[in-house]
Amino acid sequence: STQSTWDGSKTSTWASGIENKICIQVTPGQQATFAVKDGSGCGSATSSSSAVSGTQGTCAAATSLTGTPWGGKNFCGDNGAINECLWKFNTEVCPAKVDCAVSEWSSWATCTKSCGSGTQTRTRTITVNPLNGGAACPALSAQQSCNTAPCPVNCVVSEWASWSTCSASCGSGNQKRTRTITTNPANGGTTCPDLTQQQSCNTAPCPVNCVVSEWSSWSTCSATCGSGTQKKTRTITTEAANGGSACPDLTQQQSCNTASCPASVNCVVSEWGKWSSCSKDCGGGTQTQSRTITTNPKNGGTQCPDLTRQQSCNTDACPVDCVVSDWSSWSTCSSTCKGGTQKQTRTIVKESANGGDPCPSQLEKTRTCNDLVPCKSGPLDGCTYSTWGSFTPCSVTCGKGVKTRSRTLLDGNKLLCVDLIQVESCEQADCYVIVAPSK
Repeated sequence: STQSTWDGSKTSTWASGIENKICIQVTPGQQATFAVKDGSGCGSATSSSSAVSGTQGTCAAATSLTGTPWGGKNFCGDNGAINECLWKFNTEVCPAKVDCAVSEWSSWATCTKSCGSGTQTRTRTITVNPLNGGAACPALSAQQSCNTAPCPVNCVVSEWASWSTCSASCGSGNQKRTRTITTNPANGGTTCPDLTQQQSCNTAPCPVNCVVSEWSSWSTCSATCGSGTQKKTRTITTEAANGGSACPDLTQQQSCNTASCPASVNCVVSEWGKWSSCSKDCGGGTQTQSRTITTNPKNGGTQCPDLTRQQSCNTDACPVDCVVSDWSSWSTCSSTCKGGTQKQTRTIVKESANGGDPCPSQLEKTRTCNDLVPCKSGPLDGCTYSTWGSFTPCSVTCGKGVKTRSRTLLDGNKLLCVDLIQVESCEQADCYVIVAPSK
């Protein structure tokens, strides 16, 4: 409902040039519309405030007015005089505004194409319709491009051409066939298959003709006269196979020396000569004996017998000389001081036989050792020595010698502490005597 009354009890002094605040009490959910008017009827203006809310009986909203509101026009005279202003109130009940409300977006729908640029949509629904001037609903569907990548193009090839002529008429040849690309692959499409195929053909083995060598020379005639025979031959170098041509004859024969034979002459040889020296002095050798032809055979006469013969000789076993090993190294000395002994031995490697040189009787040698090294008589108290020095080189360059080392007495009786030199045997390579050649 609308009420339009002037309530003269609500007056206010309007002051020019200052801020005037008007407090309006309204019922919650209502809208207050106000107007100002001067007491002498000079000018009038109206304006509506925004919808206000609040608790009844309190100042729920305030409108601030200056001395020159609404486009710079003074309400009560241009001179800004103070006037009594009446307030007019129009009140009406306004229902609450309801803004539109929508659901969350749905998932994007399946793209209309798997490639080559399709579209997909998503939607939402109105959950609350707008009322009483509330905000209108937004768009309920949206669309976007999808799968914009170009579609793959698979390779396409033609049908196979006919097989080519076989490369061999037998023995396994090969032939091939081809096809061509009618559509090249693109954008990740399947690649092209092989464009060439090959297969074996005419695999049956080829016939192999027999091949023979050239004829040999004619053999010697079987007779020097009175008609003999001779022949020549050839051999198979390649056997016939797989239906190839067969081999020809491999032998030819003809007559020879058909003239009548003169009288025959038999071979005649000399007497045997002396036996040669034996090839070995013992252990079984050989020696030969020979004779010569005095008359050669002719015209089919008897051939000559053997001209040499051989026999064994010096069959007695050869003498075997005794063989002994090299001397061993000298054994450890039996005493470390005042003379000991050490031995050197050798063994029989092969016994003598058949009158060979006998084995030597001496298979062991003995020599003295450490005979220059003094022995200690007992422990010597109070003797302090330095450490032993290094051994000197061996006293000889070949054969037996000695080497020494020494130390010094640091503390003790010089007459009692006498163990200052140590001597050991040493042995170099065997000595050899060089004999000058006789002049």
